[in-house]
Amino acid sequence: MLDVPQNELKGKLAQLHRDGEERAAERLAEKLGVAYANLTKVPVSLDAVRIIPETEAKDAKVAAIEVKAKKVALGTLNPELPATKKIIEELSKKY
Repeated sequence: MLDVPQNELKGKLAQLHRDGEERAAERLAEKLGVAYANLTKVPVSLDAVRIIPETEAKDAKVAAIEVKAKKVALGTLNPELPATKKIIEELSKKY
């Protein structure tokens, strides 16, 4: 039997889980016709994060990650969620 330390095994399983989530997110983005970005590799602007109140952002599973002129870049788990759509609609009126 393979002798792998328990914490190393947990770490590898967690990484496999994250990788699977990223692949699923990429497929969903493609299906919905929206851009995909791995947010662990994208710089996030603190000024952008402050645009959406924390409780709303958590409910909608969305975060503003960048603001440039009149455009806001968002990261979300699912742009089809009603709470996410509401935030997108509100932000599109402001930006």
